[in-house]
Amino acid sequence: MQKVYVVILMLLFGTLPTQAQYRDNTPAFGRVRPNGLVHILDIELAGRVAYAGGAGGLWIIDVGDASRPFLMGTYRPRSGGTRGGAQIYGLALNGTVVYCCERTGGVEVIDVSFPGSPVPVGQRYRRDKTHAYEHALKVGDTLYLAAHESGVEVCDITTPQVLRHVGETRTTNAFALAQAGSALFVADGAGGLCVLDLSDPVSPREIGRAQTTSLAIDVVLDGDYAYVAVGSRGMDVFDIRNPAEPVFVTNYHVDGFSNHLNLDRDRVYLANWETVEVVDITAPDRPRLVATQHAFERAMGIAVRDGTFYVGDWATFRIYGYEDLEAPDVNVDPLEMHFGTVAVGSSLALTMRVENVGQVPLSVTGLSASGSGFSVVSSAFTLEPFASQDVQVFYQPTSSRRASGFVSIRSDDPDEGEKIVPLVGGDRTIGVGDRPPDFTLQDSQGNRYRLQELIDQDYVVVMALFASW
Repeated sequence: MQKVYVVILMLLFGTLPTQAQYRDNTPAFGRVRPNGLVHILDIELAGRVAYAGGAGGLWIIDVGDASRPFLMGTYRPRSGGTRGGAQIYGLALNGTVVYCCERTGGVEVIDVSFPGSPVPVGQRYRRDKTHAYEHALKVGDTLYLAAHESGVEVCDITTPQVLRHVGETRTTNAFALAQAGSALFVADGAGGLCVLDLSDPVSPREIGRAQTTSLAIDVVLDGDYAYVAVGSRGMDVFDIRNPAEPVFVTNYHVDGFSNHLNLDRDRVYLANWETVEVVDITAPDRPRLVATQHAFERAMGIAVRDGTFYVGDWATFRIYGYEDLEAPDVNVDPLEMHFGTVAVGSSLALTMRVENVGQVPLSVTGLSASGSGFSVVSSAFTLEPFASQDVQVFYQPTSSRRASGFVSIRSDDPDEGEKIVPLVGGDRTIGVGDRPPDFTLQDSQGNRYRLQELIDQDYVVVMALFASW
């Protein structure tokens, strides 16, 4: 029986809990939190400058000193999108202009000759009301636009400030584009990986297609291989030596949602909402995890250059390095445990996963809990690289008041010998680790989905609450 994935996208209004994270092989360099910019969806690099686009507009950041990035300039479109301005989903650079894809808001051209004062030039471009732009790719004097159900649109940009429609090719649901020679690879949503021939640049024609394990939403190329972000299924790998017949090689699964990816030095960097995973692709048929960097909020956009990676972490632009270091590295999931309301005299156990995301074995020497009503069984164990062990944490309140505490995990991690996990009990909100209330939804085709059944079958279900005012 074919599995049906139910994914409901989430917008949270409020702050998310954060905790300092240390990664022996992904040292944190610097960060910038631009006021008004949230869910950073795309990052493009040019020299010492990074361009970040998201809800609220375009942010221009000097990254010449990775430890001290600073905001140079901002541009906030005033049409379409979310509260406070348009939402930018994709960026493309062309000298001193930036093309900003704003879905139904069209494509806006921004002059960044003076990074401190970016200004729009020309008219906002949109072919018609059926076109919604997700991503753009510049090839010479041509701009290819991923236009969802409208497919791939072709615009002449001989005059960089002016987009002139010259062609279009229908595809299933174009999300992102990548080009190699005369082949244009399209992350085509439910249509999988689509390949267009660019022998005639203004009239691309489909020459190949391969099904992906889930919705294809981003794609990067590396020699004979294409790497496709497929949401809750992680990343698919395809052999593209014959572009007309892309061959599925393998799937790399993640415990998250891969919505963007980038590539550098035989490493693919996956933005998986809660983490960035660094994956070795020296052997493309055997992708191998070599580092994990937890997000403080939501890792949504990513760019990489020369071993440094730049993360759109919801509302914060963060910079990390990647180093091949042989050291153990402790990590926990979740980062904070909420037990909710538990009756006095009753007990609730939640599972905490202790992981080793380092490249040599990790020795855990003991665990302990503090705070009224909290306990954990102390134990010692060794974890091989990228192995994990589940630990039960207990809460047995003696009063109805809110309680707080923490679990301490002691190990031989060289820079985090004691890992602290905050604990909260008695709160009446749903927190990380809580079992959600069960409910059933019916879609437009009359199919019914029960939340608990999906969880029991190990589906990835993203709960959402949309709100406006």
